[in-house]
Amino acid sequence: MYDVVQKGTGTSARVDSIMVCGKTGTVQNPHGEDHSTFIAFAPKDNPQIAITVYVEKWGLGFKVGRSYCRIND
Repeated sequence: MYDVVQKGTGTSARVDSIMVCGKTGTVQNPHGEDHSTFIAFAPKDNPQIAITVYVEKWGLGFKVGRSYCRIND
């Protein structure tokens, strides 16, 4: 999950001073466009915060990581 944020589909959640871990995902929707998700926690070795982003009918999961997950110092 750390690598997803450092060099994968969740790079927009990267913070230089905090080791953030996250995972993008796609949830199948039998009624139309798939749902997009992103989950994250930080810091890596002693988590103090966790977030979940779930966007209905947004398509592939990496879109949420790229578009909605901006974590600032």
